[in-house]
Amino acid sequence: MPERKSFWETLPGVLTAIGGTIVAIATLLTALYTTGVIGNRGQPVSPVVFQSPSPVSTMPATSTVKAEDSPVPSREPTHAATREPAPATPEGPGEVYVMSPLEMGIDRYGGEDYSDFASPSAQACSDSCLKDPKCKAFAFNLNANQCWLKSNIPRRVENSGFASGVKILK
Repeated sequence: MPERKSFWETLPGVLTAIGGTIVAIATLLTALYTTGVIGNRGQPVSPVVFQSPSPVSTMPATSTVKAEDSPVPSREPTHAATREPAPATPEGPGEVYVMSPLEMGIDRYGGEDYSDFASPSAQACSDSCLKDPKCKAFAFNLNANQCWLKSNIPRRVENSGFASGVKILK
């Protein structure tokens, strides 16, 4: 009587193993790309489009600063994937900038980090960005209490250990 083969030694078993390996590798690559470990490194994933954001005045603000205290460079396009309001160029004295509400669970990964420092809270990090004329966005590591100020607005990456925000014209 012939010896009975294990399932993994048969053609269906080998094909199952190959399929499982391909799925595992694809899942790993997807996770690495989503977290920014590989891929675009802060570049938008989807095309950039210009759109008119919803009225900013309906967004709750936690802090404000006058335009002459914190100028922001030219208007940035709105990112199609996130539908974020674009920061605006000050058109005259008396305009006020605010920080967006804290984006809990969002990392503004990549971009042009120009300053990082220890900060007691995400709100303190947001306040630092608001006061700094060069800052357009920030990311705050909730576990390490580390704040990164950014001179552009990087893409949003879901990460439960972070809080982020962007500077906008009120």
